[in-house]
Amino acid sequence: MSVLCDSLCTIQQTDRGFHDPDSFSPGTANLDLIRACVAELEARRNRGQTYEIYKVKSHVPSTPQEHVYVDELAKEATSLPTPVDHLRLLSPSWCILHHGLPVTDSDLSKTLLELHVAKVSSDLPSFLKPLTAAHVEHKWTRQLSESTKLRPSLREMLCRFKFGALKNKPKHTWTTQGGHSEHTCPRCKHRITGADTAHLNGAQWVDHILHYCTVPAIQHLRDRIQDHCDNWSGSADIDVRVQSVSEVLPLPAYQLPPDELLLDLRGFLLRTVRRQGGEFDFLPDDLAALFTKFNSELIQLDRCLDITLDPNHIVGAPSHA
Repeated sequence: MSVLCDSLCTIQQTDRGFHDPDSFSPGTANLDLIRACVAELEARRNRGQTYEIYKVKSHVPSTPQEHVYVDELAKEATSLPTPVDHLRLLSPSWCILHHGLPVTDSDLSKTLLELHVAKVSSDLPSFLKPLTAAHVEHKWTRQLSESTKLRPSLREMLCRFKFGALKNKPKHTWTTQGGHSEHTCPRCKHRITGADTAHLNGAQWVDHILHYCTVPAIQHLRDRIQDHCDNWSGSADIDVRVQSVSEVLPLPAYQLPPDELLLDLRGFLLRTVRRQGGEFDFLPDDLAALFTKFNSELIQLDRCLDITLDPNHIVGAPSHA
């Protein structure tokens, strides 16, 4: 039997269940499913049946058709009614959750630190949340942004992006219609995500241009950056997606994608990156080298932040640090 799996974490946890089943703590995520997979594979092995597990990528052109079909079946299964005796089918276990994360005695000091950071960051404006958010891996973010693999001009640019330090940001973007007020991008005419007060901060404008603005010239730059990431991911064997961390900050920790590297163009990295780096063998310097590959596109996006300049005249023009 051949098993196709798009989650390296699931493969490793199942292998761990074979060789050291007692090593799991009660709070291990999806422990009942891991044990069910191990039990099924062991039963097949005891009947003399062999199996091989293959790591595949999902939602890409190279995804095997069998994997696509099973994925569709899984989605259909979510609409089926729950069995009457479903509780009897689950293994008894317990854990304490804090913000969606399992907490054990060894995690207590870490949890107390997170509570302190959460209390401090709760008073910060929304556009500064990524600087203290628990979902952000701050050590790797700093090591990436200060890496000697980056040109000094790129290190300076990423710093400005994080704090919204720029000139000629748009004015008079606060509009009211039907009793609802919001900031509207003067370029793409869409809402500027996360900008909920009358004052538009530079960090909010940066986040919009880098990750959301739909002007074709700007989207073209973003697509080129994604192409660089796709080429890099082929050698690293991990999917990379350009996305603002602002989208995932409200999510519980267990919903962060474990096998997909999310790359915020301001240089922010999610807390999952540390484990991913260990599994897929990359370091902050490697991510800095990736940023260097699309240095030209970042320079052009930086120019697009200046509302006095036309993106159509920027994109395609020579870009030098």
